[in-house]
Amino acid sequence: MDRSMRVIILIFLSELSLAAEPFFQIRLSPAARSSPVDGRLIVVVSKKLEGEPRFQVSWGLEAQQIFGMDVDGWKPGDAVEMQGKTMGAPVHTLADLPPGKYNVQAVLNVGETFRRADGRVLKLHPDHGEGQRWNASPGNLYSKAQQVQVQASSVTRLELTEMIPPIDPPKDTKYIRHLRIESKLLTEFWGRPVFLSASVLVPRDFDDSKQHYPVAFQQDHFTSDFRGFRETPPAGNARVDAFFTANSDAVYAILPRRPSGEVVLDGLEDAGRVRVTLLEGGQPLDSTMQGKQLRVRVPAAVAAGLPARQAYVLKLAGAK
Repeated sequence: MDRSMRVIILIFLSELSLAAEPFFQIRLSPAARSSPVDGRLIVVVSKKLEGEPRFQVSWGLEAQQIFGMDVDGWKPGDAVEMQGKTMGAPVHTLADLPPGKYNVQAVLNVGETFRRADGRVLKLHPDHGEGQRWNASPGNLYSKAQQVQVQASSVTRLELTEMIPPIDPPKDTKYIRHLRIESKLLTEFWGRPVFLSASVLVPRDFDDSKQHYPVAFQQDHFTSDFRGFRETPPAGNARVDAFFTANSDAVYAILPRRPSGEVVLDGLEDAGRVRVTLLEGGQPLDSTMQGKQLRVRVPAAVAAGLPARQAYVLKLAGAK
């Protein structure tokens, strides 16, 4: 066999290999968007056949497969393709995706152009009150979830037809007030209006009193409202009016009394297999999630060994 024939055979085999890879074709519906758009296109491939795959991506072992690619000037009515080389996690590329039945969904994390004061031009996704969560950010587009059979050479067609609606701003109450102030410095730097928000917990009779009060400030990150406060007493001794704060890896519940027995925390969501740790000593604690209520079990021996403090902290990894 001469050299030219070998080259032809190699090219033919390479094309067969490429043809054997599954790929996704995603169309931008004109009904969902009337103008070209930039952003990050994400396809979630889930083994869980119930629910929406976009809410099944997390840091835990239960996280489902995700693939992503950038789009620039994507016109309504056009379709883009995710081919075998498209990067993903935990499987590295689409070509590596095992054959099988999946629940799939596409999401476009819409980007906007920022012209900064330092001369740099960046395409970024601005926060819209959701805390930079691409699967819940207002204005992002997504397809309806659909079950498909993925195999070699299969083509999965998705269409972005839905848009995530705006988030209703939190309402003022007798004790909690909300402020939104435009920052002059940040607005000048980012080339567009930038706002800072604050939630204020005021004392009883604040509106009718002329008294001055001390102020305690806490700088948080993407918290839309004041959490851990209620105007009615808890139903039962197990519920704890905890104060919540969060960083990139966990939510922290600050308890006003020594935890013992069963501690019930309200208003939480499971973002991927909640793991509870008592910050004092790093003691892991058993817990169960029931709706938006987290029940934590603190053994008597652990509670008895805690030093006397004004507050105690539980680290809630995987909660939000």
